[in-house]
Amino acid sequence: EFQHVMQADLPQATKYARIFCQYARKKGGRMSDMLPDYGSLRLMAQDIFSPVKVFELAKCRPTVRRRLDEWQPHDLSDWHELWETPWTESHLMSSSALITTLTTELKRDIILMYQTLFSQNLTDKEVFKWLSNSEREFFDNRVLFLKRLIVLLAMCGVSFTEDDNGTDMRSWPYPMASLFAHGGRILMRLHNLDPKKVLNFLLLGQSESWSWDRMPPTPMYSRLAGSHGVKIDNAMHLREIRLSGTSTLSYGSRIMGMDLPVGGLGNPVPKNMAGKVFVGPAGVPFRHERGKPVFVNTVSHGHLFLRVDEFGPRELPTLSRPENGAEPSTPASGQSRRLTPREDPLLSMETQFLSRLSVETDQSVTKKLWTPLEGFDVIEHLEHQLQHLPAYLEDRERVSLLFQHTAEKDELFIEQEVGGSMTRCRGVLIYVTFEAERGTGNDEEKVLVHLAAGIKGAGTTRSMLEEGSEVKSKSNNRITRPFRGVTATLSVASNETLPDENSIKDACVVTILCKQHGYWFPSVLHYLQRTFQWGDAVLTRLQEQCNFEAIFVPAQRSAPATFCHEHIRACGDILGLVYDTVHLRVKIPHSCSGIFEGSVGPPSSGDGTSEEVASLDSFPGSHDETGFGIISRSWRWMTKREAIMTGVVGLEPAKDADTQVLHLGLQKTNVASILLGLEASAPMKDDFFGCQHGASARSKDRSSFGKRKWRDFRRGGIKVPADLGGVQVILTKELFEETVKKCEEMKLRAPHKCSTGADERALFEQILQETSTQAGVLLQQIANSSSVKSGMSKNGR
Repeated sequence: EFQHVMQADLPQATKYARIFCQYARKKGGRMSDMLPDYGSLRLMAQDIFSPVKVFELAKCRPTVRRRLDEWQPHDLSDWHELWETPWTESHLMSSSALITTLTTELKRDIILMYQTLFSQNLTDKEVFKWLSNSEREFFDNRVLFLKRLIVLLAMCGVSFTEDDNGTDMRSWPYPMASLFAHGGRILMRLHNLDPKKVLNFLLLGQSESWSWDRMPPTPMYSRLAGSHGVKIDNAMHLREIRLSGTSTLSYGSRIMGMDLPVGGLGNPVPKNMAGKVFVGPAGVPFRHERGKPVFVNTVSHGHLFLRVDEFGPRELPTLSRPENGAEPSTPASGQSRRLTPREDPLLSMETQFLSRLSVETDQSVTKKLWTPLEGFDVIEHLEHQLQHLPAYLEDRERVSLLFQHTAEKDELFIEQEVGGSMTRCRGVLIYVTFEAERGTGNDEEKVLVHLAAGIKGAGTTRSMLEEGSEVKSKSNNRITRPFRGVTATLSVASNETLPDENSIKDACVVTILCKQHGYWFPSVLHYLQRTFQWGDAVLTRLQEQCNFEAIFVPAQRSAPATFCHEHIRACGDILGLVYDTVHLRVKIPHSCSGIFEGSVGPPSSGDGTSEEVASLDSFPGSHDETGFGIISRSWRWMTKREAIMTGVVGLEPAKDADTQVLHLGLQKTNVASILLGLEASAPMKDDFFGCQHGASARSKDRSSFGKRKWRDFRRGGIKVPADLGGVQVILTKELFEETVKKCEEMKLRAPHKCSTGADERALFEQILQETSTQAGVLLQQIANSSSVKSGMSKNGR
């Protein structure tokens, strides 16, 4: 165990010993107890023992120099190494060792995926004798499916989230090849597209080439069951779910599978299988006997799981600017101008979209330009970026908190004034004003107000949060129906309604902090569901029967202290702090009281509180308490006049603010999904490593590439996709048409003829080792095969 720990913490020791011996031999007789060149040895030691702190994509790229070409494994030992993983349990003790292990695995992912697409053993000789033309055609279709799928993912862009079915989405930061190599599934969201036409194109090259009357096109086939499904929630967010019992059963062609030659036809399999065994055209390995292939039929390694769900027409929220004098609440689509270049309505729901609106305001109104400070994956890099602020760097605790909310929590980003000296942080804040219209029992309009917040219990650990300390709405010490805890009253805020004597007055409307990368509107709806314990039916009725208005205010300087206390502490007096803010007004008709039976709108009695588990660091009045605790918030309905007199934050934008009135409307869109993942083996078959895909669908430790699953790296603190809904793609009709056109331009060749098409092989080398963003840029730049060749020549291939 000691040896394993030392290897994990000091993986460079062996390398340093070799270099030191070379140094000693070079110095010869001049070596003594008094080192002749201390400076050189010190630099050598720093270079080798300086621990790896961040993942570097460049270190994943296969090496090509002189006689070394890692894209083409040289002998059997190279192949066996490709199928292996350096991961051990002791690596969890060292982040440096875990990053090094991940880097090694990702490089092997790239090579194995490339070999799956362009098997080197098909280039020089015929290692597999085709039994029929149809068998060869099916092999070509399998590999072409993967090629087109990779192009499709690169064209659309891939995002990932660390939380199960989270809305905090970031662009895929790892090589494209790794999407298939570490377990998990890719959730593709389709807008106004028939998923079966998409599968037709991926498999056969034409979207109308198969009718799907009874079965999917061969070599794809229907499966009896699948352990994962997809549902759509009231926020129009797709969620991957685990299935059990009869819910796993398939009807028609809903769940499908396709066997794949993972590793490349004719290439050696892992050393787990004795003798000379090679990858078959459909994943079933074979041996050579008397010049003919003899299959090992108990094994079928490499299986693509596919599930199709169609949710029909749905009304998706979208932002637009009113035109021709239209009011923000006017639903007529003809009177509003779209804010996004593509047809996808969800693009205007991205938090980054609000940031782009703010940049427009900076350029046109304030005449100031700001550039974001990026590239700090570790706190030392952040300190380097802020070295022009020595006074700020003196407070290490504050710097650590800033790093947490920028690099880890993704709630802020840092920007610097172009041509100026100002540095500030920018976040995104949503103010939600629930406004109940006057009607029966209501003489005046009333709004829902957050009165105060205080710590109910300190010292709560993170495990408590993970074990399900749900946010609850309470009234009179009992859990109530949604919104009964936040009830109508004519009283103004007073100490009698606060949770306890230590509560901090913080009068504001409902306030939600958003992540920098993700969808702000689904985040708002999910927050409301958690805080007020809304059921799905209540949320649906609210969206259907209430009017929504939105006003955007860029770079707003004020924020509620009990919601933004950590941001305020992180910035201090030196860094500025602004928020791109959306004032979202929800007008509840007076008729809703009867329709919702008190669930929405002003019920008849009582004040209410909500509780949430949150960090106590820097919370006002926390007396330097740290860790997690329960924050209790007091809510009340009050008349709009009283709310204005009280000075409720977020009720209205500041009079001197640069506001933009936006129309939050609904766009009818046909929504469908394709859930796909690369499994180690076909159902009821063994994989290359001796594990069976049984009826229990129990997850294996190793993927089809022989590598560890993402969950193992998550245990070590590395940011990797969640198990459910962790990797997501949005495919619109426009993007699909662009992908079809791009594949036609590329003229993908038949895989069994991979001795031809050097330009195509070079292009996929680039795509497989790039991130999602860079792979998309690469494809956009390539218009024909000649530009492919010139682009690849720059890479030395």
